[in-house]
Amino acid sequence: AQRRRTVSITPKRGTIFDSANSPMAVSVTVNSVYFFPQEIEEKDKKETVDLLSYILHIDKEKVESAFSSSRYDVLLKTKLTQKEIDQLQSSGLRAYRVVQEAERFYPNQDIMAQCLGFVNDDGKGAYGLEAQYDALLRGKGGQMTLSRDLGGNIIPTESVERYASEEGQNVHLTMNLDAQRILSEELRRGVSDSKADAGTAILMNPNTGEILAMESYPSFNPNTPYAPAMGIGEASWKAMTEEE
Repeated sequence: AQRRRTVSITPKRGTIFDSANSPMAVSVTVNSVYFFPQEIEEKDKKETVDLLSYILHIDKEKVESAFSSSRYDVLLKTKLTQKEIDQLQSSGLRAYRVVQEAERFYPNQDIMAQCLGFVNDDGKGAYGLEAQYDALLRGKGGQMTLSRDLGGNIIPTESVERYASEEGQNVHLTMNLDAQRILSEELRRGVSDSKADAGTAILMNPNTGEILAMESYPSFNPNTPYAPAMGIGEASWKAMTEEE
């Protein structure tokens, strides 16, 4: 009972395509590291925090907060480099695992960002089409039950039970990426020429009601949705309250 653990397997999220099957939102494979705080003794806590912070280039506060989590496994970082993986393996640290996971990527950056939206840190749609069709895109998660020794290593001689995950469904839009780029360029020019603070433009087929393009400005990069908004300086961003 102490060494058997059940770990969740995140399914691959479905792809969002435009009308010409150009990908607008895709899932790419990245290396993520999970930490098992309950398997670290109090006397080893400081050394573990220092090493993880140094190897992964993250704040010590983030590692320390993982120790207070009630979860068995806590995600520390995604998009690990091979150098970071090698350093973890040679560090002598235990109670962690590196897994390959699917992460959301938006190849067109800020084009149609307000409409597409983005996913949160838990992989759930938080805004836009990603939120509206989250139940279809998200898929069904799986599980893996395995055994670990005192060092946090998987015991190869004991059984591993797997319940496969189910990939999310794809969504095909009526929107066209080429039309979207033209509309985005014209909207930004119009906002600039009229010295407006913001603007929205919609291109529609009047015969069918199909939306061919939809753009709003200012926009943002859904790959980094929590970065300072476009046009706002770092100092102004930091001066804002949480509500702002």
